[in-house]
Amino acid sequence: MRHLFRTAPKTDIRNVLREVDAYSTVSGGGLAAAVHVSSLYDLRMSAPSARYSLKTALTQDKERLLKNLRRSYHHSVARAIFNPKAFGVTDRGGFLEEDFDNYLLGCESRRRSLTLGDLFIPAKEPNRMPVTPLWIANATIYENGSIFPFHPSGLQKYRIVSCTHRLEKTPVHPDFYSLPLSTGMKASASFPTLLPATTLECLFDDETRYLHLFEGGLCDNLGIHTALYILAKTRPQRKVLFVIDAYKGNPEPFSESKGSPKTLQIGLRTTSISLDAWHIRHRKTVKQLVDGVGHSGAKIDVIYFGFDDLPEKTRAQVRDIGTDFKITIREQQALFEATKEVVAIKEKEKGIRELIFDQSTRSSSN
Repeated sequence: MRHLFRTAPKTDIRNVLREVDAYSTVSGGGLAAAVHVSSLYDLRMSAPSARYSLKTALTQDKERLLKNLRRSYHHSVARAIFNPKAFGVTDRGGFLEEDFDNYLLGCESRRRSLTLGDLFIPAKEPNRMPVTPLWIANATIYENGSIFPFHPSGLQKYRIVSCTHRLEKTPVHPDFYSLPLSTGMKASASFPTLLPATTLECLFDDETRYLHLFEGGLCDNLGIHTALYILAKTRPQRKVLFVIDAYKGNPEPFSESKGSPKTLQIGLRTTSISLDAWHIRHRKTVKQLVDGVGHSGAKIDVIYFGFDDLPEKTRAQVRDIGTDFKITIREQQALFEATKEVVAIKEKEKGIRELIFDQSTRSSSN
């Protein structure tokens, strides 16, 4: 697994985002990672020595990046109702995957889909350096609830031979690095009942089998397990794990209703109760997992960013923003402002910049 975790040289010491080596995302977190990774990739391809800033990229290219982030993707799913391709190898989720690829991952302007091979370094290319952070989108396997991380070794483990990309069946085997990033992105965001499962074809024990993948948050709503797996494989002895938690549910155990919940209410509640349960216990679980990784000799500092850290007034504003494939300009701006506030709070509490750059200095000799 050594080839998955080569670290690109760091030049801009004042940009904390420049120190991020990898993302592990579920659901909507993949949309944000897609914009960062794809815009950075395109800049590196056009101007390898140029200094990159996500803030600058969003400002200078706001007509594309910000517009595509707040674009309504409802029509992507609705298009399948009248399209005959939806009755072939693809389904209505395939139209969403195509639009993710076009807009959030930049295929429309680049004229080429990004693949795992654009982020991960194959063992046969030991001298090649990555140009973006690694990005692993996580999905949930329908049959047994396991985590499916979209990285080349994961595809090799399950012997994936094909996927659906841009409404067509696309071969993957034997080059697992050829799988499009948009396939994992869409699989990670395929919430049950809203979207059909993302299906990968496998050749296991010389028989054709299939993996059906749903929303990654169903098995790990923060992508923690994959993130710690990555950290366990990296060389620096001190590492930092950023946990970004956009949970906006009710932390209180009490109800204002005297009567028992109705059958329909209970049925709807079962679709999200596991996510709420994970939120309640995740910090304790993360500590136990981090301590386990730390036994191998690595020290991992964990920093949480979440709505719970906000003052009540700001928290109430962002909690009203729905989880959907659509966001308004006002909602987008509210999230940007809330994020700035959370980061400012955490910088005072933890000294994030000092911690990050201290790790960077320590790891540079490893």
